[in-house]
Amino acid sequence: MKIAPFRICWLLLMMGLALEASSQGLVSGWQEDPIHGPSQSGIADGLALDFNNDGRVDVVSVSLDDGHLRAYINQGEYRFEQQIIATNVPGAFRLVATDLNDDGGIDFVIPSIFTQQIIALMHHPDGHQKQIIAEGVLLPTDVSPIDFNNDGLMDLVSLSFEENLVLRHRQLPAGGFVTTVLADGISDPRKLSVADFNGDGLDDILVISSGDNAVRILENLGNTKFRARLISDRMESGRFVATCDINGDAMVDFVASANAANKVALFTNQGNWSFAERFLFATVVGPNDLKCHDLDDDGDQELITLAGPTGLVETHELNGSPNSHLVANQRDGYVAIDVGRFDGVNPYILSPAYFEDRNLLYAPGSTNKEIVVWQDFPDGPNDVVEADLNGDGVKDWVVASFRDDRVQWYDGLTRAHHIIAEDIDGAAKVVAVDLDQDGFVDVLSAASFANRFYWHRQISAGQFNTLVIYDNARFANGLAVGDINLDGQLDVIGTSGSDDSVRWFDRNGMNFTAHLIDNQGDAPNEVKALDIDQDGGLDLVVPYTFSNELYVYYNLGGGLFAAEPVAVGLNRVDSTTPVDLNEDGLMDLLVAVTGGNTVIQLLQRLHGGFDQAPFITSIITPKKLNTNGAVANQFLFAKSFPESIETNMVYRIRPVVDNGGPLFEQSNITAAENVVFRMTLVDLIYQDGFEIP
Repeated sequence: MKIAPFRICWLLLMMGLALEASSQGLVSGWQEDPIHGPSQSGIADGLALDFNNDGRVDVVSVSLDDGHLRAYINQGEYRFEQQIIATNVPGAFRLVATDLNDDGGIDFVIPSIFTQQIIALMHHPDGHQKQIIAEGVLLPTDVSPIDFNNDGLMDLVSLSFEENLVLRHRQLPAGGFVTTVLADGISDPRKLSVADFNGDGLDDILVISSGDNAVRILENLGNTKFRARLISDRMESGRFVATCDINGDAMVDFVASANAANKVALFTNQGNWSFAERFLFATVVGPNDLKCHDLDDDGDQELITLAGPTGLVETHELNGSPNSHLVANQRDGYVAIDVGRFDGVNPYILSPAYFEDRNLLYAPGSTNKEIVVWQDFPDGPNDVVEADLNGDGVKDWVVASFRDDRVQWYDGLTRAHHIIAEDIDGAAKVVAVDLDQDGFVDVLSAASFANRFYWHRQISAGQFNTLVIYDNARFANGLAVGDINLDGQLDVIGTSGSDDSVRWFDRNGMNFTAHLIDNQGDAPNEVKALDIDQDGGLDLVVPYTFSNELYVYYNLGGGLFAAEPVAVGLNRVDSTTPVDLNEDGLMDLLVAVTGGNTVIQLLQRLHGGFDQAPFITSIITPKKLNTNGAVANQFLFAKSFPESIETNMVYRIRPVVDNGGPLFEQSNITAAENVVFRMTLVDLIYQDGFEIP
C-alpha cells in the first residue's frame, strides 16, 4: 500500500518541516554520482554514542531525503571524520541504536515512512548489513527495543500512525522476527518510550497519541501480555514523550507535549500507576523533541525542548524556581535532541537541522555557541568544473563556494578535500587550465565581493600560490581563458556585473594588461570563449542579465572585437552553453532565461547569424547551464541558494533519436543545498561491462 501524498505532507509538517525541502529521486535513466555534499540531505534524527568503541562519543545520524546513515567519528578537540554506514534506508524517520543479536556490536533500527518498513542495519565485520524486520507498517512514527519475554533476545515495538496500532516484533532464536499487534484503537500514535514504570523488573511501553489527546502506558504483565492504562486524555494533539527522574526517587517520571496548546506537562510517578500531572509552561510552540538530562551536574535533571516551527532549542530547570534558557535559534529545521560529552567532560546538546543538512552541537549554558559536526564541504557552491589537478589520470572537481569564500578541490579518486585558496570574497566562478603551460593545471577564480580575478598557480603537486590578475572588476562574475591575440600565451577574459564590463587581460609571463572590450550592456553575467565563426580566432559569448540580451563578440585579431547582438528581449538571461544541437558542424547555443522560465536554442546558420527557437518552455528559474564536451549527455551542477522545490529543479538534457519526435528529452531531480553532482546518462543496455555511449 502506498502512502497518500497528503499523508507525507502531514508527516513532514508534524516534524515542523515544509514539504518543499524534500528531495525526489532520479528519473528517465539518469545516474547520480554524488561528488561531494553536506553532512546529509534532510537529517531526521541523530544520536550521541561511542560508535567505534574508542572511548570517545561520536555522532550518528540518519536522513529522510537521501536514505543515508552516517557516523561522524570523534577525533578529539571537537573534530569529526565522516563514515558512511549505509545509503539504502530511504524515508528514514527515527534512529535507534541497540544490540539486536547480542554480538557486542551496535545495530541500528530505522522506521521508514517511504517504504513502510521497520529496517535493521546489523553490525558485521564487513560493514552493517540491511535486514527487514517488518513490512507494511503504514507510517511508522517510532520504534524501540524491548525484550518482551525475557528470553535474552532483543525484540522491538513500533507504532503505525496510519492504522492506529502498536506492533510487537518478536525475535526468533534463528534471528528472524514475527510481527503481531500488541494494541489497537490508539488514535494516531506518535511517539513511544520503553521503561519500567512500576518497578517490577518488566519494561512497560509509554505511548502518546494525537488523535485522542492521550498518554497511555501499556503495562507489561509478563508472558507477552499487556494491559493499557490511560494516564491522561488532556494532551491536545500530543506529540512527544520523554522519560525522566525528576525527584531522584528512582521511579520513572515523564514529560509530554501537547502541541495544540503549545504546552509541556510533567507527570511525576506517585507509585501504583498514579501520576501527578503538572503543566510546566505554555511557551514551547510545536515541540519537535523533548529530553531530560543533568546538564549542569547538580544532581537534578533539566528539560531540553526543541520547538521546530519557531526554531528554538531551550533548557528548563524542573526543580526550584522555573528558569528557561535559550540555547540555539540560528538554524532552520531543528528536528531532534541528544546529549553527549564529546570531550569526555562537558555536555553538549546535539541537534540536527533538517534544512541545514548539518549536525550541530551547542553548549547548554550559552546561546548559539555552536560546533558544526564535520563541515568538510563547500558552503554555497556557485560553480564546479572538472580537471585532473594532481596528474593521476582521474578527473578531480574544483569548486567555488560563495558563502565560505573558498576555492577548493576534491580528489576524483579518494574524494579527499583540499583548499586551494581562502578569503576569496564571494567566490563565484572557477576555471581549471594550465595557464602558464608548465605541466601543472592551475585554477582561476572570480571573486564578486573582492572585485577581483585571481590566478591560483600550481607550483608543485597540490601546492598553489595566489596572484591577483585584476582588482577593479566590480562584482567579478565570469571567467574564460584562451589565446586572444594569437601570441602563443593564454590570456584571461572576465566579466563584472556592477560596472557592466567585459575585459580581456593580455598575459605576458606573470604580468597582465587589462583591455576593455565593452561596458555598454547592463550586468554581464558570464563569458564563454570559442571560435564560433571558425576563422581561427576566439570569439566571446556574453549574456547581459538586466539588459536582457545576448552578445557575440567576434574576434577581429589584434585584441579587437566586433559586437553583435544575437538575441534580445530575453527576460533575465542567466547563462549559456555551446553545443552542436543539430549536428551540422556549426556551434549552436543553449541559453537559460531565468525570468522567462525557459531555455532557448540559438541555431547557427551556415552563412552567419542565429535562428532562435524554444528548447524548454516550462523550467522554473533555469541556471548554470554547463556541459562536458560537445554532446549534452553530461552536466556538472552546483546549487547554493534553494528557495523552493521549483527553483531547485535541475533539468538534464539528453539527445535522443530524431524520428519525427522532439530532438531532446528532459528529466529532473531536486538538488539539496550545498551539493555538487555529476550527472551521467546511463543506458541500461550498456550496464553489463560496456562503455556508456
